Amino acid sequence: MLVGTSLLAQEQVGRVKPVRFSAAVTVGANGYASVGALDGRAALQEMPELSVNWMDRAPAFGVEASLLFCDKWKLDVGGTFNFSYNPGYLGVPGTAGDDGYVIGDVPEYRAVPQDQKVGYLAYIACSYYFRVPKVPALRPYLGIRFSGTYAQNQQKYDELESMGISVGETFQLGASVIAGIDFYVAPNFYIGGGIDLARYIYGVAQYRPQDGLPLLAGDTHNIGAFGAPRLKVGFLF
Repeated sequence: MLVGTSLLAQEQVGRVKPVRFSAAVTVGANGYASVGALDGRAALQEMPELSVNWMDRAPAFGVEASLLFCDKWKLDVGGTFNFSYNPGYLGVPGTAGDDGYVIGDVPEYRAVPQDQKVGYLAYIACSYYFRVPKVPALRPYLGIRFSGTYAQNQQKYDELESMGISVGETFQLGASVIAGIDFYVAPNFYIGGGIDLARYIYGVAQYRPQDGLPLLAGDTHNIGAFGAPRLKVGFLF
């Protein structure tokens, strides 16, 4: 792609604006958090596996806004928010007895749980642009990136066996040393990519299957290097 567009690549001419704004579409390593509430009726409650490894997740799309200062320093910010709510419904009793289902019995319909999910992601990064005199349209950069994610899930069954609201939540905090290259196909249009040279992420998950119970919680540490690739296509204004 770089070879095919090199003939169109252009270097900015004239006076450089002290501050420029950029908007880009990104795709790459998934940093979103997700969690599911536990079944409050289970006799044994077990901590689900907690992973913050980007290789355990499918790639994700996103958007990114940037400020370019004096054509040297770049400040990137991004984030997303999601909320969903599913109303609950009463169950329908059946005719099956203790011996289980037999031909002619009407099966029981369990209540549909009231389900609420919320999640968000936010990050900020600061990078320094380097110049390649022989290829002025090619702009390598090096910087640091900080991120945070949170997700929560609440479930409540409207039935006698239910013991209130079951809640699961998780959060993750990360710091990375990032490196990448932006290639300016035109003065106001670029394509690029980057990776985490090194990164550390700390994650916590905690669950309360029933009202009044203590938290079932766990945490995890993740260290990575030369991974979490990201691609982007953006415009300068």
